[in-house]
Amino acid sequence: MYENTILKLRVLEEEARSSGVLVIGDFITLHEAWRGWPRIHVDYEKTRSLKNRYVKALLVHEATHSILHGSPLYYLVSISPELIETYGFENALRLVYTASTIVKDLEVHGFLVRQGYIDQVRAYMEFVLEKQFEDIGCRSLLENLQLAKLISPLVYIDELLNLEKKLPSSCRGRIDRILTILKEIVEQEGNLDQKTYRVLQRVMEVTGEIQQ
Repeated sequence: MYENTILKLRVLEEEARSSGVLVIGDFITLHEAWRGWPRIHVDYEKTRSLKNRYVKALLVHEATHSILHGSPLYYLVSISPELIETYGFENALRLVYTASTIVKDLEVHGFLVRQGYIDQVRAYMEFVLEKQFEDIGCRSLLENLQLAKLISPLVYIDELLNLEKKLPSSCRGRIDRILTILKEIVEQEGNLDQKTYRVLQRVMEVTGEIQQ
């Protein structure tokens, strides 16, 4: 647990460098297993003002990651040369990282619902709607991937919670298409690499950044 965001990011960046990790996310709570065992990092500066039910939902979410993804194997995803050629190395890293977190979040939401924690998934979605939709956009592939990550709980709880009203006009009309993609990913077999690239390919089609 970190008293402020700056300290959290400094520690995570040092850990990432020493473990050979190329991309990290700046989340209020974060799970990783870079050193071979699961760890959960909590940003106290950002959690102290949240509703208790939101903090609990975030912690349950990360604890589930520790159960399902508590090995370094879940942080090894290949980067295709074509993706690097099209988007550049750093942008390709961000795209693959975000797509892989979508796959893992879907696994977390599904696990929680099957175990009877649907209220935690609902609270997690409510937190996302209240706190994380302010700057969302749908212009680029990365923004559409970020939108897919944010709405991933809806694959399992099947309620929009006035979602369309909270989105900018550029995003409206994309929710159903992205949810269809996520539901397809859940139903298909494959490892993390395969599912990550399926997400990328399908969201590229929605974004219109490749030729149909």
